[in-house]
Amino acid sequence: MKGIITFLMITVIQVLPGYTQLDTIRLRNPSFEDTPRRGGDTRNVIKDWFDCGRINFPMESPPDIHPNGYWQNNIAAFDQNTYLGIVVRDNNTYESVTQRLDSQLEAGKCYKFTVHLARAPRYVSKSHITHMDANYTTPIVLRIWGGSGPCDDRELLAQTDAVSNTNWQLYALEFNPKLKIRFITLEAYYKTSEQLPYNGHILVDGCSDIIKIPCRNEEK
Repeated sequence: MKGIITFLMITVIQVLPGYTQLDTIRLRNPSFEDTPRRGGDTRNVIKDWFDCGRINFPMESPPDIHPNGYWQNNIAAFDQNTYLGIVVRDNNTYESVTQRLDSQLEAGKCYKFTVHLARAPRYVSKSHITHMDANYTTPIVLRIWGGSGPCDDRELLAQTDAVSNTNWQLYALEFNPKLKIRFITLEAYYKTSEQLPYNGHILVDGCSDIIKIPCRNEEK
């Protein structure tokens, strides 16, 4: 009997990790660890992420990896050493990055995702309309898109409020995809109440795993 109980306990221990892995999707390089650089200086690939500007706005500069005093921003990383900076511009262009998920998000299921976001007090670059120095600090939102290919904005999964905090804060988002999702895209975008494009930015660090959770209408 003791041998049978021991066998069952080992079996349960072996099964549970597999079950957890099925319900957890890990992002690669979730804190954007890379060599700090200004996007305007290089088009190097961000480790484990693809710059959607290559597709959407090929004439614009890519996102930045901070910190190193770029654009007069000196906020320290929340997690590890570096983090992502993405902008919106007054010429109606904006930055985003994408990644292929190791396993897809299932249609009709619910997921939770958290990310640390901030806005630097100064983020000075050139206006693409006036060509004069501008402080890219008007608050913007982070949009999470899902699709079947890189930078595919087929389904808007979630959107934050406008990020105005100048220290790192945790934002919790929930997804309920209507489609099967293989790629996820993090996109800087304007506040929906704004009528004209403007200059703004958002800092992104410490993304969590994407975790399957019970949907609100499911029986507990």
